[in-house]
Amino acid sequence: MNIANLLSVVRLFMLPFFVAFGCYYSGGAEKFRYIALGLLVLSFITDGLDGFIARSRGITTKIGAFLDPLGDKLLINSAFLILILKPVFKDALNLPAWVVIVVFSRDFFIGLGSLILHMEGKLKILPSYLGKTAVVLQMASIVSGFLLFSFTQYIWHFTGLVTVLAGIGYFIREIRA
Repeated sequence: MNIANLLSVVRLFMLPFFVAFGCYYSGGAEKFRYIALGLLVLSFITDGLDGFIARSRGITTKIGAFLDPLGDKLLINSAFLILILKPVFKDALNLPAWVVIVVFSRDFFIGLGSLILHMEGKLKILPSYLGKTAVVLQMASIVSGFLLFSFTQYIWHFTGLVTVLAGIGYFIREIRA
C-alpha cells in the first residue's frame, strides 16, 4: 500500500471518532466540539495531501480512486448530518436543510452514475473545477459550522448553489460523453 492510499485509510479510520465526538458535543461540553473539529480539519488536510502525493509521484491506483472519494463523501455527509440534526448546532446557526439535501442528492446521483458506468465498463468520471470548488466550499461551510460562526448560513446558501451547479455540470458532461 502506498502512502497516498494509507492516508485515505487513516482518514476513513478517523471518521467514526469524528462522528462520535460530534454527536457527544453539547453546549456545555466544548471539548467534544473542538476534538471533532480537529479530526475534521486533519481529515481535510489528509484528503488534499493524499491526492497531491498520488498525482505528483505518479502512484495513483484503483483502490485509491475508490477510497479517496469514499472518504470524502462519508466525512462530508456525516458532518452535514451532525450540523443539521444536533439541536446545539441547528439552533445556534439556523442552518437550511435544503443544502444538506442538495449535497446528499448530488453525491447519490454521482455514485449511482459511477456504478452504472462501472457496470458498462466506461467508468471515467473526471472531476471538474466547479465540482472541486463545491467540495472545498462544503468543507469550509462545515468548519464554519463547527466554529459556530454566525455567518455560516450564508456560506451554506452559497455552497448549496455551487453544489447544484456542479451537479448539473456533471450531468450535462456525462450526457454529452
